Amino acid sequence: LVANAQEPGALTYNPAAMAFHDGTTVVAGLIAIAPDISVTTASGAHDSDVVSPFYVPNLFATGHISPTVTWGLSIGAPFGLETNWPAGTFPIGVASPTRSKIDMVNINPNVGVKLGANTSIAAGLDYYYVRDVRLDSGAAKVSGDGGDYGFNLAALHIAGPWSFGASYRSAITVDVDGTVNTTPATANVDFPWMLQVGARYQVNKAVAVEFDVERTGWSEFDQIRIRSAATGGILATSTNNWDDAT
Repeated sequence: LVANAQEPGALTYNPAAMAFHDGTTVVAGLIAIAPDISVTTASGAHDSDVVSPFYVPNLFATGHISPTVTWGLSIGAPFGLETNWPAGTFPIGVASPTRSKIDMVNINPNVGVKLGANTSIAAGLDYYYVRDVRLDSGAAKVSGDGGDYGFNLAALHIAGPWSFGASYRSAITVDVDGTVNTTPATANVDFPWMLQVGARYQVNKAVAVEFDVERTGWSEFDQIRIRSAATGGILATSTNNWDDAT
């Protein structure tokens, strides 16, 4: 969808597309997610015990400031995870995860500018509000919340039946305030950058073909260090060792 100038819900993929829309548009939706996560340890196979399915709402709105300038607002949840391992999954006393949860929302206002009849650009702010973080292990119970800002840039160009798009969202580090057991603590949760590029060919009025590539910088989500709010000393560390993905 990153190269689709006609998609009314394009703010998530390419905010520059809103420059090609007429009037004011509002799109709302609800995504149902039913995770199926399991792990095999020395004690056997275990399924993560979470409420399923859970529902993620989203809202997109766009409108015109002038014939060449548009505004847009996107509200959704681009990231989130939850695992809850039953007792006996991991050896007693080991600092392995028992419950992990990141519940967040992204509020993303944008401004787009049309550069001639066939080209547009857009820029916006991404506000990530982490409503609930749980990083419990056999050694500690961690919870908290917080928010921080990043940015996004986008462009779209139409050339006859072809259209080309690109969109970039920055990595964002959210400072989370909470507790480890009952001790006041702080942590930095790193969310990845995202780069999308795509090309679309309009075969006829009813059919189009699009090819998109997305690169996500999951290596940003490397370690979460939880520190004492009073002393700054490290109380716990969650290591992920994730790689960037395409």
